[in-house]
Amino acid sequence: MRDDSGSVLLERELRNMKSSVKIGEHTIRLWVIATLLISVICVGVLADYVWKNRELSNLTRIKSVIKVEAEGDVLHYQNENFWTEDQFSKILDDQAQFASNITNQLNETLLIHGERNEYAVDAEVEFNLTRKSTVLKCDIHGAMISSDYYTFRWLLDPSGLDFINNNFQQSEKELFWEGSINDVPTTITLTFPFSIVHCHAHVWRKS
Repeated sequence: MRDDSGSVLLERELRNMKSSVKIGEHTIRLWVIATLLISVICVGVLADYVWKNRELSNLTRIKSVIKVEAEGDVLHYQNENFWTEDQFSKILDDQAQFASNITNQLNETLLIHGERNEYAVDAEVEFNLTRKSTVLKCDIHGAMISSDYYTFRWLLDPSGLDFINNNFQQSEKELFWEGSINDVPTTITLTFPFSIVHCHAHVWRKS
């Protein structure tokens, strides 16, 4: 009588191998499909982020009010921007992204135009629903060159301004300017706790 046990075992092994191959192919297909789905979702999220970010970056202010107050070696900075109702609505739709954008813009300005490695601390952005305005507040460190002697290149250079050439109005403890920056009506007020003297981009205590 012929012993077929070897043939049976061989056939069984072949069936197991075919089954494993099918399972492997199925797993690969599922992995490919899952990867494609994740890629599509990621691209969609990224595209939405880029679109919103671009839209927020392209908004145009209708008015800007900048105030800086000197206190010791710190400059308290505040920039209030006013918007149309439609623009402000878009800002409110993504407040976190807007706040991140304008904070990053300030940090880049300080990095590029700073004279002494000035940097911002405790930056925060407020949203005033009544005034339809956004207010960026922070403390600027590193702008004091020596005791009661400050540089403002970080503030002036980005807009091409100059205390003397652009006729900043001086009172005993204050410098004030009103004009247009990139067609946006803008006021700048610098306040000090002492009588001041200034040159083109620096302010110091009057002796």
